[in-house]
Amino acid sequence: MKKRMIGLTMAVMVAVSALAGCKASGTDDADKARQETGVGKAEEDSEKESAPCIVSVDDAMVIGALDGEGTEVVPALDADRKMYGGFVAGACIEYEIPDGVDGTYDVYVNMARPSALWGNTPFVVTVNGENRQVQPIDMTTTFDAAGEDGLTPGVFLVARKLHVKTGDKLALTVSGGMLSFSIPYVGDVMLYEEGSEVAQGFGDAASVVKEDGTADDSDPLSGKTILWMGSSVTFGMMSNGYSMADYIAENHAGNKSIKYAISGTTLVNDAMKGDSYVERLENDVWEGYDDEIDLVIIQLSTNDASNGKPLGTLSESTDRADFDVTTITGAEEYLISYAKERWGCDVVFYTGSYYEAPAYAEMVEGIKKVCDKWDAGLVNLWDNQEMTGIYGTDEYKEYMPMDGIHPNKDGYCKWWGPEFEKYLNEYLAGATK
Repeated sequence: MKKRMIGLTMAVMVAVSALAGCKASGTDDADKARQETGVGKAEEDSEKESAPCIVSVDDAMVIGALDGEGTEVVPALDADRKMYGGFVAGACIEYEIPDGVDGTYDVYVNMARPSALWGNTPFVVTVNGENRQVQPIDMTTTFDAAGEDGLTPGVFLVARKLHVKTGDKLALTVSGGMLSFSIPYVGDVMLYEEGSEVAQGFGDAASVVKEDGTADDSDPLSGKTILWMGSSVTFGMMSNGYSMADYIAENHAGNKSIKYAISGTTLVNDAMKGDSYVERLENDVWEGYDDEIDLVIIQLSTNDASNGKPLGTLSESTDRADFDVTTITGAEEYLISYAKERWGCDVVFYTGSYYEAPAYAEMVEGIKKVCDKWDAGLVNLWDNQEMTGIYGTDEYKEYMPMDGIHPNKDGYCKWWGPEFEKYLNEYLAGATK
């Protein structure tokens, strides 16, 4: 399919008049709101027929959810900007697909810049309660412009190759974890022709996301697609959403890192939350990635240690039905088994670097045994003597200024990243297997 550059501002302005059969709000106020929430500069070569179908938030149904206190919270409308905010996990905006629409589209949503971000996967997208899809979103939270506030508009992809027709209910439901505390405001949904090149990002910084298809045969990490499953450390909570996953992708030609990371989540299943690594690896990873994934990397979560999750014991079985996923060891075995079967690829766990945490130290000893059993890789930063040697020094504080768990960007780029590179290069080349 021919891909075309879409200038989002022009696209939003002409969508109602240029796209036959797709209805959007026709009021002057609604048209003005659409223009205000559109992003990106109009490109001279934009084509009118490539404008999106705008599914207006004006007609959407807003569904509340219970917060941590058991009180129902319903997202609030910012009437001036035609956007909803004040979400909690499980809250939802349900859009109705307008008349004359029947086809396969890439789905984008207008969002405002959040003041903080806790993960890469803020929304679960469904059509009529089915066709569930979760897409990682690369969203910066830095306020660069003077006087810029949390309502700077932006456009981001939330679902790919999704088939919808007139009358369908397309729902955006907020994911769990700590993420829901700072979900951005959400406005119109835009349906673009499948495969269209759409500028993503906030304001004039929006740009088309290009995938580098080149590969260097001498580099084991080049050209690889890596699925990362984790929580705040995998996300890069203290470095504006940048982690070693991004470092690897930036420094190896054609490398693609797909981050399914939500802060505050655990390896083990928790009946009260429903956002464990086990549940997300099974349910959230888009089927369209299945043929691409070369390696799965899973974080040994510090959240399990801090929340007192039971360690469990190593099973003598290799049958997933025998693993107790309410324990750390059982969840680890389940994750490795599931990933190997679904994607037919290698699996690597990684630990955090050393900090004072006896419960996490026990988890590190446990994952060594699990990886030995399953012939899985382990990036063991915890026992890395060179890294541990700077613990408590000024150099350490430069990389880990907050809590001993979450590096800043320098920590990922200069400290953790090179260790991941070294190990993964050797692992993929077969030297450490």
